Amino acid sequence: MDLLSRSGCYDVDKVNAQIEKRVNNYDNYVFINIPGVNSPVWSDKIKDLFKKNISVRSDPEQDWLCITLSGTTLSGDGIRTTLGNTLDTICMNWFYIEESGIRDPWLRKDIIPKASGDDNMTATPKNIF
Repeated sequence: MDLLSRSGCYDVDKVNAQIEKRVNNYDNYVFINIPGVNSPVWSDKIKDLFKKNISVRSDPEQDWLCITLSGTTLSGDGIRTTLGNTLDTICMNWFYIEESGIRDPWLRKDIIPKASGDDNMTATPKNIF
């Protein structure tokens, strides 16, 4: 794509279109286990990704669904980056606390998560673990 206008200067619309095209040309694959789903036939690329990332013995197309997410989130999108990361890190904290044997940590008043984006900490009583 020629990014220059007739005057020899960069055409902002063409530059933005090129950036947007490159940014949105990015695929993420999510595999979801739903027994008996009988998903559509997967391409060899999807099958290879599945085998590389998930170890199961069953037929993946029978019990797994593959969802392709195209595009990416631009840095600075407050809802998708900052808020999303904040919620993700709080949920991850709850998950690891619960995995340590403490049930329903979100109901306890002595476990306090603090998060902003991907920066986080969780206050707990001294001898909780």
